[in-house]
Amino acid sequence: MRTKKNIRIELSEQEMQVLAEMAGFCLVGLSAVKNEVGDVHANAWELLGRKIFEKANEVPRVAKHMEMHPDLRFPFFKEKYLDACFLSSVMDELREFFFWDELVTRLTDQALQCLLGTAKYDELSDDEKRTRTEALEKALWNEVMEHGIDRLSFLLPPEES
Repeated sequence: MRTKKNIRIELSEQEMQVLAEMAGFCLVGLSAVKNEVGDVHANAWELLGRKIFEKANEVPRVAKHMEMHPDLRFPFFKEKYLDACFLSSVMDELREFFFWDELVTRLTDQALQCLLGTAKYDELSDDEKRTRTEALEKALWNEVMEHGIDRLSFLLPPEES
């Protein structure tokens, strides 16, 4: 039988604040995909994040920025702190990246489907689709990174416009 061995780490208040922000980042990201990856690893990450927040709530420098979260049922950062901390800017950048990545992927898939027709498009494997859209995806990615959606045009069918 394996015995549980506790490991002790000493952190300054600033290091604990940084660790809590990192744990917050992981928990926020995990909450967004937990239903898709609900396994032992997700649960282990969540339990570790909870433990970090419980310990962080004992540190005065960090505790002043925390409150009991009504949904999570453990101490978490106050909304006002979350809006201003490094975690917030990282989450904003991540959301921004995923938005543009998803937009480009959907546009290239739609273009390929229009070119081939739905039946032939559905016959392609994911690798074949990726190979056929790679150049267009790169061109669209460069376009949206430089100009956003300013130069994109959408053609709606007559019945939708």
